[in-house]
Amino acid sequence: MYSNRWVPTAKLAQESAAGWPMFLKLGDYVGLGGLGLIFLERCKTALGIVDKTAGGGTANTALACHAGRLLALNEGDMPYALRVMCDGLVESLGRVAVTGAVGRSFTAHPKLDPVTGELHFFRYTFDAPPYVSYGVLGPKGDLTASLDISAANMKRPVMMHDFAITQNWVVFMDNPLCFDGKRMVKQRNLPFSFKAEQGSRVGLLPRGAADDSGMVWFDLPAHMAFHVANAWEEADGSVKLFVCHSESISLNLDTRTEGAIPSAEQPRLAVITLDPNSSSSSSSSSSSSGRRVGELRLMTETSGDFPTINSRFVGRKQRYVYVATMVTGFGAAVKWDGVAKMDLWAPEGSDAMVAKIQLPPGCYNGETVFVPRHEDPIKCTSEDDGYLVTYVHDETASSSSSSSSGGSSSSGSSLVVWDAATMQQQPLAVVALPQRVPYGFHGLWVPERQFQQQLTSQPLQPTSLMQ
Repeated sequence: MYSNRWVPTAKLAQESAAGWPMFLKLGDYVGLGGLGLIFLERCKTALGIVDKTAGGGTANTALACHAGRLLALNEGDMPYALRVMCDGLVESLGRVAVTGAVGRSFTAHPKLDPVTGELHFFRYTFDAPPYVSYGVLGPKGDLTASLDISAANMKRPVMMHDFAITQNWVVFMDNPLCFDGKRMVKQRNLPFSFKAEQGSRVGLLPRGAADDSGMVWFDLPAHMAFHVANAWEEADGSVKLFVCHSESISLNLDTRTEGAIPSAEQPRLAVITLDPNSSSSSSSSSSSSGRRVGELRLMTETSGDFPTINSRFVGRKQRYVYVATMVTGFGAAVKWDGVAKMDLWAPEGSDAMVAKIQLPPGCYNGETVFVPRHEDPIKCTSEDDGYLVTYVHDETASSSSSSSSGGSSSSGSSLVVWDAATMQQQPLAVVALPQRVPYGFHGLWVPERQFQQQLTSQPLQPTSLMQ
């Protein structure tokens, strides 16, 4: 069964009623015209033409399943709880309000601890300190922890899209993709600037901490990492953080009219090693200024992003990561043309890519989700005993031709399944879809047990903001 539905957000409801866009989008924040649009939106809000009390997010970035609820996520707003019926109907249970938590937004990349059942989340803002807040939802969906990362630990507002957890730490990335309002007006660009001279940091917050006074920070060479693959602790207490790393970044993709994506902006899998047990004066893990220093090592020459793993190993040591491989010569268009399997245990000095599935010319995919072969982990023979699932669109397909991804589809879009262990090029299954599936962001596989749980979820109380 195939179903395609809009998430009924407050933003969608208002714009549908009005018949035109009512809220600003990221691309509007450019030049003097952008300032004018910001002023106009504030006027519309003050006059009650636009109601932001129920948020203005799109709920279109990622999904999570926790405490019997399917959550649609966008980092600019709170989650929307959904219920997917057996006939494919999508029902909204409302915008989630977390009583006692700080802030009005929720990361698109919360981390579900597979052992404790806790859902760890954070939010960030460019407005004013605290720029970052952190919280935990217990197995039943209740808030069990909430704290601010103070200005002493987070001195600047940065774009922080993802984070990580281990058994004992919460891992935050402070990379220098900073809000820069002057850039918007003077350079007619988006108001985000990569300030390499400010360097990067990674912070470790003890899990269960009542405040952020015990955070440990590590300096790193300036880089950007939108997405985390995983993190864990080694036997000696050091922390390994695996990210898709780029040396630089520009969000102004529509200004790139020709040529390949610069190598420095191409994401590649890297590992960051942090030793929280080292003294800040240790010569092996500190700078000349006495500050702790982390180690960053590139693991592959293959460009790719949207890393996924077997989710049973979130925060624990595991071996394989699957990344969507980037098409690097398209100029402004960022696309993905396959999936690469990375071995996190590959010896230093070797390339971590151990296998790659390459799509036919003209075919492009999204994030590839790992699905265990058996819902009971005891029945799985290995970590990679399972399937890779993604949407593929064939841009060469027409109403009278067969999709080169392996199945006949007048839309050109298919759901494709590969063997994650063997990484054979030939798909195990190709499901032709009745209409085009647009290139998107992140996906989620929901096993039968969780699907049944979300069917019985109860509607939420009327929406309220977190206080």
